[in-house]
Amino acid sequence: MNILLLYSSLFFGCIQSIIIFNYIHINYNYGIFILFGIFTSIINHGFTHILFKYLDRLTMYIGYIINTIMSLENIILLTILNLSVIFYMLSKKFNYSVIHIFSHLLIIIVNSYIILSL
Repeated sequence: MNILLLYSSLFFGCIQSIIIFNYIHINYNYGIFILFGIFTSIINHGFTHILFKYLDRLTMYIGYIINTIMSLENIILLTILNLSVIFYMLSKKFNYSVIHIFSHLLIIIVNSYIILSL
């Protein structure tokens, strides 16, 4: 369990959920997938279990593919998306949770932009 990342997932998940619930009618499937990603992030950071860890990583991987496809025409959005992945990998390499929080922040920026631009 990582309490800092749990709080980060809860905080940014709440912000992302508010945006989704206000705009879910635009793309229901994308909104539901993002909510599932918030859920996997919370359970991964809130509990220590390998199943939760790999479910969250699988969700992140699928989300990366979806967001990449939805961002192909926006170089700034693609850059932010890739920065979120870089921050995530750096946080793992250096075992530093604060860098991982920036990954959470950047991914909600990407998700929110996609939701608001559909």
